Amino acid sequence: MKKKVLAAVLLSGILLPTFASAADQPGVPTRGSVVFEVVGDTETGTVIVPGEEDTDDNTIIPEGGGSSTGPLRLESVPDIKFGTIKFKTGKTTHPALLEEYTKPAEPTVKRAIPHFVQVTDERGLVDGTWKLNVTSTTFKDTAAVAPELINSKIILKQQSFFNSVGDFATPVVAATTLVDGFTGTEATIPTDGTTNVQILSTKTGQTTNGSKTSTVFNSAYLPENLDSYEVNTYNDGVILDKANGDNVQIGVNYESNLIWTLSDSI
Repeated sequence: MKKKVLAAVLLSGILLPTFASAADQPGVPTRGSVVFEVVGDTETGTVIVPGEEDTDDNTIIPEGGGSSTGPLRLESVPDIKFGTIKFKTGKTTHPALLEEYTKPAEPTVKRAIPHFVQVTDERGLVDGTWKLNVTSTTFKDTAAVAPELINSKIILKQQSFFNSVGDFATPVVAATTLVDGFTGTEATIPTDGTTNVQILSTKTGQTTNGSKTSTVFNSAYLPENLDSYEVNTYNDGVILDKANGDNVQIGVNYESNLIWTLSDSI
């Protein structure tokens, strides 16, 4: 009986120093490292729902419109369609049809959204600035028969701002602290094809690096209300100002070319 007790004591005496030795081992440092490089000039991206996070689930495909490539790029700019409207004498205004889009998983289902522009900034610059301008040509008969509408213009009446990083930061960094839109209550797009109006730019001392910035030309737009918009309905944030002096011809298909220019300096 005494020998068994003694064996247990000796065994515990052997184990205790082993635990103490393991606890005294010094920490061993290693390193992690990474270097980022700028994307190429041919880089393209995906359009996301303005006001949503930059994820695959929030990707959409606008119908028409256009985009550019590179580390600072136009992810999306809209076509602006007014459809068929009744011709009346005098100066009249007409809202644009909502922009149409589809989702990658449902390519045959058309949906609608107020017109928007989206800029992606992947330059990796601490103080990167940029500005977005637009100009257009006059509305012309695509058959080149009827006189052009030399005085009618597209006017942007409303604007709401979103940023794919700031909107989801803690605390939230409002897009209005990062970018400016057009000045005043509206922006009339010039129709000489060369004179521009600025509709979006970074603010002094701010950066949108690593994010997508959107302006939606509708003051009531919220991403959570996206499903409430219907195809073939109208956006009163974008209008056609049909001038009194234009010689409008019935049944003519008039088109105007809009040119959107993104510049990396202000």
